[in-house]
Amino acid sequence: MKINYLYIDDDVTNDLQPLIQSIESQNKDLKIQHELPLEFAAQIKHIESLIKTSKIDGLILDLRLDQNRQAANYRGTSLAQELRTTSTEKRIPDIPIVLLSMRNRYNKSYRNDHTSHDLYDAAYIKDSIGVDLPASTVSSELMSLAIGYKKLNKSKGNDSAKFASQILSLNSAEVGALDNAILAALTPNKPMREVARFIVKELIKTPGPLIDEKVIAARLGVDIMKSKDWNKLKGIIAAKTSYKGIFSDAWPRWWAHSLEKWWSSIKWLEKGFERLEARERVDAIKKLTGLKKLDDAKPIQNNYSTRFRTVCLGFEMPLDPVDGVLARDDKGRAAWQDKDYISIRAALEKVKWGEGLRVHPDEEIRLSEYKKLR
Repeated sequence: MKINYLYIDDDVTNDLQPLIQSIESQNKDLKIQHELPLEFAAQIKHIESLIKTSKIDGLILDLRLDQNRQAANYRGTSLAQELRTTSTEKRIPDIPIVLLSMRNRYNKSYRNDHTSHDLYDAAYIKDSIGVDLPASTVSSELMSLAIGYKKLNKSKGNDSAKFASQILSLNSAEVGALDNAILAALTPNKPMREVARFIVKELIKTPGPLIDEKVIAARLGVDIMKSKDWNKLKGIIAAKTSYKGIFSDAWPRWWAHSLEKWWSSIKWLEKGFERLEARERVDAIKKLTGLKKLDDAKPIQNNYSTRFRTVCLGFEMPLDPVDGVLARDDKGRAAWQDKDYISIRAALEKVKWGEGLRVHPDEEIRLSEYKKLR
């Protein structure tokens, strides 16, 4: 499927072309057309026209559009806000809007401006692409967002049950088993950008019903880096547990309940994986699948449990929550979402404190007791 993005940035095209080409080259179906910003009203009219005539499938905005162009006395966020309002009034369909800005502007103007975060489906730092962030990742996510929005707009004429079924690729029974709060967020009566944001931020990027590769490996007790048969095992697991709904092509995830169902289908096992040590889990998997090149994951330190359930945010290693403390979460988690944990060791050593990682306030007293024991 051919996907076209309009990229508005006040830098000249020749300066941006290497960045654009690095992203486009990852997928032959992706096209990014750069344009300099116009006066605000003219810019809105121009974008609306392109959306209505289906000439663009998504929009990329620089944060600052008023640096090199006198005509553009506004920022990308103002443009995004106006377009979101226009789509709410149903004058145009929703499309993905993506932020692409330099690190200094991103950190200064966007990172702490939480009111603007919901305007964008994704945010990227220009000078990170090709360095800390592969261009292939950006390309994949841009494609996935645009294709996902197309499916959302196509499905919104259905009733709520069918709408949820189509966008999540679940049958009616599976949809009915979801938490009511999830179903309430996935209705065709809402603006499609809200549904898209909920799926990406609350389902895909927050562990709960859906889990990522590191968490699924932790629950299976497998060391991803050392296990040469990990991809083979992942393929076996994916056949029964993978999420196939919108945005899954860029953000692979697995249904947690399906993983537990798969494990419980192993007739000769008397215990759920949460009651087994990592080594026992891996031994059982080897016996079931015949895959021999699987290594059990080791704990962060020797006295930690290997009944892994999650991943330490500090060391990014498997963790049994009994050996951790809750991480601070300024947004707050729904009852159906998993909590984030930091291993006690990572918390005491303040691992990733420079990146904003912190212990939940309710855990400070408990952590102080551990400090006394050191």
